[in-house]
Amino acid sequence: MRPRVLYELSRRLAILLEDGLEGGSALPHIPVFLCHPHDPVEGREGLESSAAAILYPVRIVPEPRFRQAGMEWEPAVIGEPEGKLRAKCLWVNVRYLFLVAGGTLELELEVLAAALRTLNDHPSLAIQLEGDVGGSAETVLFPLRIVEATEGWRELGLADHRLMLAFEAGAPIRSLQTEAVGRVLERDVVVESGEP
Repeated sequence: MRPRVLYELSRRLAILLEDGLEGGSALPHIPVFLCHPHDPVEGREGLESSAAAILYPVRIVPEPRFRQAGMEWEPAVIGEPEGKLRAKCLWVNVRYLFLVAGGTLELELEVLAAALRTLNDHPSLAIQLEGDVGGSAETVLFPLRIVEATEGWRELGLADHRLMLAFEAGAPIRSLQTEAVGRVLERDVVVESGEP
């Protein structure tokens, strides 16, 4: 199974932000593009008359508060005799920068305000992720948090200061380390009454 969790999270965030820009506002349609930080913002043709929003994943940092040693029990899938012990998930914080390219200052401020409203209205994002081979899909909640990024434009390698907002999403990276645990059959259980 390919670890697509970070890509799915980024894709769903771009969709959430684009839906938030369209919902309940008089803004024209502003597409939200998920881009690599090395994709240039400046010099794009046609952005003078229209605008586009760009979502950049810029940093992935392990979350030390949620890092836990040990194993978690996963019950057996129907039809299989054994359950699994799996190493606990590694939680990471993915930092995103969101900015507007093209358009007027008024439009840029309105788009950033709509994006802030959307992130405030959605403190977490539920995404259904596929399970292991033969396993069922599970819904995972990804917490979202708006953060400060005064030097974000420098992180992107931009020549000039740009208005942008920064936020982080927590994401679990599921371990592949498992141990099969068989059922205990034909065990005698003795219950004794302990009277004082």
